[in-house]
Amino acid sequence: MHSTYTVPVALLFGIFIAGYALGWITALTRQRGSVSFRSGADLADASQMLLDRAKAASSTHFYQIKCKCGTTVKFRGTHDTEPSDVPPFPEGDTYTCPNCGTAMDLKPVRDVLRNRSLSP
Repeated sequence: MHSTYTVPVALLFGIFIAGYALGWITALTRQRGSVSFRSGADLADASQMLLDRAKAASSTHFYQIKCKCGTTVKFRGTHDTEPSDVPPFPEGDTYTCPNCGTAMDLKPVRDVLRNRSLSP
């Protein structure tokens, strides 16, 4: 015989909200290492701070390229306007390793970034 179970919509919605809240808390914990909850006027300041962080994080991209000799070189996206001590992604299709002098082909890296719509 087949059993039939009836589940109220409110219960399903409650389970969804609980999972969403747990995911949100887990994400905050992974990003900051701890979670603190605020109420009242502090909440507006905290939400504005989170929005500012999200804007800053979404506008800056960093890329790392590792040479065969083991040297890792870090670049920022060419469209990033914020001042940084990290050099912009090279314009040409090759980059010469500052440690060993090996020329690295950047064309495959550019193709991957274009496919992910993160053009350097």
